[in-house]
Amino acid sequence: MKILYLASIMSNKSFNRAFEKTKLKPGNSGQKYHQLFCQGLSCNIQEKITVVSQPPIDYFSILHSESDQYINYRYTPIIPIPIIKQFISFFFTFFYVLDWVIRNHNEKKVIICSITRIYNCIPAILIGKLLRIKLALIACDIPRLTFTQKTTEKLPNKVKLGIQISEMFSSSFDMFIFLTEAMNSVLNKKNRPYIVVEGFCDTNMSNFENCLENKFDKKVIVYAGGLYIKYGIETLIKAFVELDYPNSELWLYGTGDIKQENYDSISNVKFKGVKLNTEVIKNEIKASLLVNPRFTNEEYTKYSFPSKLIEYMSTGTFTITTKLPGIPNEYFKYCGTFDEESVVGYKNVLNNYLSMDKAILHERGLESKRFVLTEKNNIKQAQRVYNFIDKNI
Repeated sequence: MKILYLASIMSNKSFNRAFEKTKLKPGNSGQKYHQLFCQGLSCNIQEKITVVSQPPIDYFSILHSESDQYINYRYTPIIPIPIIKQFISFFFTFFYVLDWVIRNHNEKKVIICSITRIYNCIPAILIGKLLRIKLALIACDIPRLTFTQKTTEKLPNKVKLGIQISEMFSSSFDMFIFLTEAMNSVLNKKNRPYIVVEGFCDTNMSNFENCLENKFDKKVIVYAGGLYIKYGIETLIKAFVELDYPNSELWLYGTGDIKQENYDSISNVKFKGVKLNTEVIKNEIKASLLVNPRFTNEEYTKYSFPSKLIEYMSTGTFTITTKLPGIPNEYFKYCGTFDEESVVGYKNVLNNYLSMDKAILHERGLESKRFVLTEKNNIKQAQRVYNFIDKNI
């Protein structure tokens, strides 16, 4: 089976270059999710996956194509002017998809699209419907909740239009790949085949050893992700400040609406900014605890699986998370949980695990790593998707 994959990603080499070049940093989470998915699919079909991508950059680019071990990339040119940028992306995507279809006209094939770039999906939908090629949609988010989950500000009209278009065209797909079961009732209005795959563990994490003797001298708690008040970050900071551990630090990676200057006087709360995923992982391995304090009362949490959870667990450092409804229960066997989402609740749980015997806490972290590497690795998860698609085309 031939697979064409549409998503806004780049080779790791180009992504790292773009990350250093631009002030508006491309997102690590989307890059990593789609990279791991494509790598897993490539291992299952034993050939490279073709990816058509509008690169996640905000500067002029005519980069055409490149390859790595698993993926052949075909990039649409970028002219960072609204409307022109989308038009060019639409045109080149249409051309690339049609070219791929013609070259593989005698093959069994499928086109997989990410919902996050719907105007890139539209050319694939047109060609797919015209030539009767099966289409699969990857939904990592519910479009109308992508922005509102972070802020209470009113959405711009162009964002509202994009949301409406995304949800309208989602009904054009023949099958769906969801992060959570709850997504199905929202996006799969015609009750077509779907599969739930919450995320992917990088098989390469088996090469990164987590040793107790290599941990930071201080008790370091790490959070990596959006620094938004609605994500519980302010509550986490207040809880940390009240801890009884003077030789400890809270490291926060990412950006958001939290005002860093409000915490400049707190010397052991470190705002690390947006860093490459490789740097973050190195420090997650050396930390004492990894935390996800996201509140569970928001509507979007039913449709969301935090990609950082699998990454956290894959490092071998013990992880504490809230019981988000989008997280399957099997994960909670290997994680600590914030059961009371308040300053006192977070403080008590952090105190409990920081006071635990280091060796016991370390072993529990390694158990979580074995779980995700065995059960949630990107090759095994992609095989589930491959078998699902193969059955439905």
